[in-house]
Amino acid sequence: MPYVVEAYVELHLARLREVQSGKPLPKPVIHAKVDKLCARLAADAADKGAVVRLSRAWMALTTDINTEYAFTKSYDQLESPDFTAE
Repeated sequence: MPYVVEAYVELHLARLREVQSGKPLPKPVIHAKVDKLCARLAADAADKGAVVRLSRAWMALTTDINTEYAFTKSYDQLESPDFTAE
């Protein structure tokens, strides 16, 4: 079991070094998340009485992009009805 923890720590440190290196985010990830947000806003706009909290939508977008990049797994807050983590 100690090897698993050591491997995880090494992988985590490697990802942190990548983030700190200033390497740019991959554009396909950003475009996919922005497209998802736009589709969500269009769907909410079709529902005439829907109120969208744009501050939460923006937070969900940035969280999903950053977690996808840093941890290779998105929190998928853009999928949540109120743009928050489940």
